[in-house]
Amino acid sequence: MKNTSLYLLVIIIALLLGAASVAVYKEFASSSVYQTQNLSLASEYNSSSVTTIAWSALLPVSERDLLRKYQIDQMLPLNEQILTSLQAANDTDYKAALTSNQTVSTFVDKAVRISGFIVPIDVNQQQGVTRFFLVPYYGACLHYPPPPPNQVIHVTTDTGFAEFDLNQAYTLSGFLRLGLFEDPLGTAAYAFDLVQITPYSGEPDDVRQH
Repeated sequence: MKNTSLYLLVIIIALLLGAASVAVYKEFASSSVYQTQNLSLASEYNSSSVTTIAWSALLPVSERDLLRKYQIDQMLPLNEQILTSLQAANDTDYKAALTSNQTVSTFVDKAVRISGFIVPIDVNQQQGVTRFFLVPYYGACLHYPPPPPNQVIHVTTDTGFAEFDLNQAYTLSGFLRLGLFEDPLGTAAYAFDLVQITPYSGEPDDVRQH
């Protein structure tokens, strides 16, 4: 009788744990491009207070101001755009900011969402992306020079994913980490414990045009 009761208790616990794992994944939309198979990570994220951050949150204030100062407004007359470019080319602080790996700790080790574009680095035998950079604007590291390292996030996945579009912005959910990673395509000053990827929709953030 005792063995039967113990057996039933084990079954009940297993069912409860199974229901809990389903609840974790129910939190994620069916439109997910990727979601982690790490139930512990997913559960931790699901029970955390999540902050949606912009790319400016990853920049020291001084560098943020410099990048904004010289960001070209396409609506300005061409001669003013050229003048701004010339001023930027002669500003040593601005040029240093373009290669900076100085990080901001505010959201490190916190549950966050951040949106940007995927730049594949490694793929598996099934052509699924297993490692990639998240960058703030389309074409970075591919058609255009890479952003500063503190504007690049290095991301790895459990199983890889194949259904995505280089032209589409995506929202990543997970935990922001520190971690310098160098690749021929660019250098990242941040890393990411990835929980989920979903297609991005909404207005551009306050630093770059998605």
